[in-house]
Amino acid sequence: MTPPEPPKPHRRLAAILSADAVGYSRRMAADEAATVAAIRSHRETLSGFVREHRGRVVNAVGDNLLAELPSAVDAAACAIAAQREIARQEEPLPFEARLPFRIGLHLGDIVVGEDDVFGDGINVAARLEALAEPGGVCASATIVDQVRGKVEAAFEDLGVQELKNIPAPVHVYRLRPLRDGETPIEIATTVPGFGGRPAIAVLPFESRGSDGGQTFLADGIVEDLITRLASFRLFPASTGWPWRT
Repeated sequence: MTPPEPPKPHRRLAAILSADAVGYSRRMAADEAATVAAIRSHRETLSGFVREHRGRVVNAVGDNLLAELPSAVDAAACAIAAQREIARQEEPLPFEARLPFRIGLHLGDIVVGEDDVFGDGINVAARLEALAEPGGVCASATIVDQVRGKVEAAFEDLGVQELKNIPAPVHVYRLRPLRDGETPIEIATTVPGFGGRPAIAVLPFESRGSDGGQTFLADGIVEDLITRLASFRLFPASTGWPWRT
């Protein structure tokens, strides 16, 4: 009897979660047994939250974990809950003994094989994970656009980022759990067109006195502030503001 053919790969839209331990090599060199135990514990924590949010772990090798989830909301809620739980578990440990994870999230088209998944969506999620802080979550705008108002989180806009070996730039957000008493917010730290750098605008001052000379003084203060701020490399300089036209 002819054996059945393996199922052919197919495409579907999925939310991809890519997680990676920070400081894994350093910890392994210092205490191999404790590091292996910590990795297993954290991977089980991550896997448990993935299953709780209706997803599946696709791959878990070394200090990495790759999972797919059915929706952006499931992926974001899963990542935030998992990071909160891992932080709680590691809180009693000294800093040098901790093994935090970084998580990247992306919503994209993937190719699903018999035992694995492929596609640019996975590569984007991995690059976003590399941008996340230890214990943090970075997500593409395709994720954030779907979860606003549906996930209890704060969204910090990191602007459009060039990701290694990814042809098109990706708009990136940092997600974090809400603090006690905090409401869902979005923090804009970058301005489109400034290469992901933070920007600050100095609005024109208005002179309300009868002395016309004060108007020139107000304009001079604005010009002086812009000149001084432009000396800091952190802020981009622009001459296209409305009051300069």
